[in-house]
Amino acid sequence: TWPEIITSTPPHSGSRPSLIQVGAIYNSEFGEGLRLRIRPASYDVLDLDEGHAPNSMLNMFNLEAVSFGDTQRLTRLELVNIQTFGVSRTGLPGDGGRGWGLRIGLERAETSCLNCLVAQVSGSVIKARKLNNKWIAYGELEGTWHTNYQGRSLRGSLSLGLVGHITPAWKSQLLIGKRAYVDGNNQSNTLFKWRNRFGKSTKSNITLDVNYDGTAEAQISYGHYW
Repeated sequence: TWPEIITSTPPHSGSRPSLIQVGAIYNSEFGEGLRLRIRPASYDVLDLDEGHAPNSMLNMFNLEAVSFGDTQRLTRLELVNIQTFGVSRTGLPGDGGRGWGLRIGLERAETSCLNCLVAQVSGSVIKARKLNNKWIAYGELEGTWHTNYQGRSLRGSLSLGLVGHITPAWKSQLLIGKRAYVDGNNQSNTLFKWRNRFGKSTKSNITLDVNYDGTAEAQISYGHYW
């Protein structure tokens, strides 16, 4: 007995693989600014699910830069960022299981700084459960090594999250967790993230991002797929 009817849609009905985003950003340390993101070949958890594995992420050469007044900085360059939840789609034995994540690239060590770009490698183990046809709950345990920043280079984080949508034009990801360094001064931070996509066009969307790791940062962006 199948627990639900599984439908599929052709790949071409989804968004195109490349994305450019421009938006306004506010950081509690630096004030108001502008943000540019270029994602040449990939898809995101918040993108339309057609044409790729639903509720998953594959970012390649994702580049982000910000401008605050006369200061312009590169804040992210991901060589690869993969995340899969491993959620069962059929309920049958062997379908689904443990998910995982992998990130390799350059990233700000903290949201409170602009001149703190570090090279890093992160790996995570994810366990997710489908709550209903609209929502997935998951827990993620992540370990990260990055080049030295203020005497710290090794950290771990434990997070709980939700991914889901109320309508096809509204999809959200919510995450709360704790991050701690295992070297240096053993600093720890509370993590909060809320990301939301508005619209269901295959050509464009509007996204809202709110992040907190001791410093608050919010941004609203317009994205065009190509």
